[in-house]
Amino acid sequence: MTGNATRGTGQRRLPRGRYRFADALAQHFGVPIDTWDERLSTRAADRALLEGNVRRNKRKHVVDQIAAVLILQGYLDRHRGTLPAD
Repeated sequence: MTGNATRGTGQRRLPRGRYRFADALAQHFGVPIDTWDERLSTRAADRALLEGNVRRNKRKHVVDQIAAVLILQGYLDRHRGTLPAD
């Protein structure tokens, strides 16, 4: 899964190189690579850190990591139950 910023209309806005990267990953690993809307993830991460009383200088170092967690969690939540059992 790779992040994809979309417009408010739902139109994909991923830079062309990012599609080539996702396609190359899919071809290399032999699995489909999904894209997932990453709009507002940084804002949500920043808000969560603010609510957690994390200091500004610490927030700027971890906000992208938290945003990545939120993106992945949203993707996993959406696809819960679609993976075959081991």
